[in-house]
Amino acid sequence: MTPPPAVPYDPDRLARGAILQFVGRCAVALFVVGIATFGVASKLSNQQALHDAEVRGEIFTTGVAAPQVTPEVRAGQPAAVAGFADIMENRIAVGGISHIKVWDTDGRVIWADQGRLMGTRSELPPQVAGQTSSDFTVSWRADAAQADDDDGFGAPGTLEVYAGTLGPDGRRVIVETYWPADVLDSRYDAFLIRLAPLSLGALALLMVAIVPLGISLARRLARSTHEGDRMLQHALRASDLERRRMTHTLHDGVIQDLAGLAYLLPSVTPTDPRTAAEEELRSTLVEATNLIKSDVRQLREILDDLYPPSLEEDGLDAALTELAAWAGRAGIDVTVSTRGTDDLEPVYARLAYRVVREGLLNVINHSGAQHALVWVRVTPLSGVEIAVRDDGSATKPETAKQESGHFGLRLLRDVMADFGGELTVKHAPAGGTELRASLPDVDAADAPERDSSLIPG
Repeated sequence: MTPPPAVPYDPDRLARGAILQFVGRCAVALFVVGIATFGVASKLSNQQALHDAEVRGEIFTTGVAAPQVTPEVRAGQPAAVAGFADIMENRIAVGGISHIKVWDTDGRVIWADQGRLMGTRSELPPQVAGQTSSDFTVSWRADAAQADDDDGFGAPGTLEVYAGTLGPDGRRVIVETYWPADVLDSRYDAFLIRLAPLSLGALALLMVAIVPLGISLARRLARSTHEGDRMLQHALRASDLERRRMTHTLHDGVIQDLAGLAYLLPSVTPTDPRTAAEEELRSTLVEATNLIKSDVRQLREILDDLYPPSLEEDGLDAALTELAAWAGRAGIDVTVSTRGTDDLEPVYARLAYRVVREGLLNVINHSGAQHALVWVRVTPLSGVEIAVRDDGSATKPETAKQESGHFGLRLLRDVMADFGGELTVKHAPAGGTELRASLPDVDAADAPERDSSLIPG
């Protein structure tokens, strides 16, 4: 039976799977990278919002508040304090800053928007008290556990900015400003609106650039795959034609001639030799006849190997059963377990038959085993999986392939490679030797499993 005809070339059908896979993976990558990019943009926006408030607090201190802290304001003179209060309260009314406190270096509150705090003393926060430079700026966000100086200003989420500089009298003054969470959030939103579209838009443009390229590569891959399939189909047809030619030549030519010769020789063999010469001639002709008959049997076995009748007529399961019976006559108890082999394409069925036959032949000739398991499983996802396992004590697999007796395995390994599969020989976990072969991407029906308890792990 010849290999199935080639499927008509359809670039869209062949490329669709690769394109969908590529686009799907790109979408997943875009989503993951987009989430990561958004996270980075969010973090940068938050840092920038805090930095922006800190800079504004520093500018307010050096440009507005500190120049107004005159010696009269420090001394608490009502007129000077009232003028200073007008400037500070106007700044609070503009928005952005919720509270302002002006400190002396000794911890005395020179001015605060809450009058009850003016003139009081308390310890400066360690981050501020430890500053040795006359010009500095430190800030932090208050959490639920903080209450700055017990004044209740440090509500959760508020940014407290301490900026130190020199006043008009040359003495250091510290201005504390409070930036509420809603102000920081608005600045955060403003920065995020600028950063996020930039990064996400760059990713989107990258996708727009690479998706057409990926589609083009997928189509090229589909064409290349089709060419490879077409060449494989040609090779299979040529191989099948060659096997038919060899079968015809052997059956109708060499085998018939040898069979005729095997029938002819007995007719010219002396039945009652009277001399030593006739006895020698008779012995030679009998030996030649037996040798010819043996050669004819071997040639017929070769024909069965090339085109096993049970495989072509009854399918792989029947052929494997015959192989098990053949090995049984050699003293090997063989158990056959198959699944999904009913609709296996003939070309793959013949290859599976060859793998099992070669495996059993090595079990018979080299293993010294008493039992063997033949396991063939065919599924649409994993393709064809074949295993021949025995309980004997064979030559180590890594050295077996170097022996002349294992030439068939080396040839079979090359054939499997040509089909995109692989063949390995190794020690089985429970003892003995295991020959395992696999052929990927074979379309077959998922038939019920036979003897599933015997399937090797």
